[in-house]
Amino acid sequence: MDVGSWLRNLGLGQYEPAFVANAIDSDVLTELTEVDFQNMGIPLGDRKRLIKAIKAIGAIDKTGVGGDSQNAHSAERRHLTVMICDLVGSTALTARLDPEDMGAVIDAYHAACARITLSYDGFLADFRGDGILAYFGYPRAHEDDPERDLVRDDVSDRPPRQPQDGRDRPVPPGGEEAEPDPSALQGGH
Repeated sequence: MDVGSWLRNLGLGQYEPAFVANAIDSDVLTELTEVDFQNMGIPLGDRKRLIKAIKAIGAIDKTGVGGDSQNAHSAERRHLTVMICDLVGSTALTARLDPEDMGAVIDAYHAACARITLSYDGFLADFRGDGILAYFGYPRAHEDDPERDLVRDDVSDRPPRQPQDGRDRPVPPGGEEAEPDPSALQGGH
């Protein structure tokens, strides 16, 4: 496993240089502790996120998911929830924003998605452009996964927050996003 890719998938790619400087590779990743991360200068919230993600890696190793054939006889059927989401209005934003600013918007969006997905014990499978692919119920299933799905559905069915400027930008039927007001994107100039 490439630790740099793993960190980026978690939305924590800013710590890749610290991992490289401390010669942390996949062979020692599961042995790291919160004290190790503190010594590397990683803030408390991100330390907790890293510990949680490392525990998930440990669960994969212990359950044999993707592992050896000795565990093949203990395979089980599971329900899996797959979530694909992307940033609404990103095409319009790309046309209006500087590439560096758009990169910062997408990085912030990925970090927010990673934080929310991990808070529900989800697995971040992939980041592509302005979208994410996440699994719930993998690699670790929970007895209450159907109830957790209902909570996630409740969160995802909420209407989008209104912009700070109070202007209404509805999403019409069919899912096509309404064109944002350019003056709102440019700070009203």
